[in-house]
Amino acid sequence: MKRLFGDDDRWTDVGGKLDREVDRALDPIFKRWYAKGFSVREISHVAMSAVTMLECEMMLDELVKNCKEKGG
Repeated sequence: MKRLFGDDDRWTDVGGKLDREVDRALDPIFKRWYAKGFSVREISHVAMSAVTMLECEMMLDELVKNCKEKGG
C-alpha cells in the first residue's frame, strides 16, 4: 500500500498534496457555517466525526470484500 508519511513521520510530497486538497475542501464549509453563527469548535467536531465515520465505513467495506473473496 502506498504511504502518505515517510519513515520520519513527515508527509511525503503526495501527503502534502492531500493535505492541501482537504484544506481546500473544508475551508468553505467551515467559513459558511461559522458565518451562520456556529462555533468553530463544534463545526470541527462534526467534521472530525464525519471523517471517522468515513474511515470506519471504508475499512468495513474492505473487510467484507476480503471476506467474500476468501469465500467466507
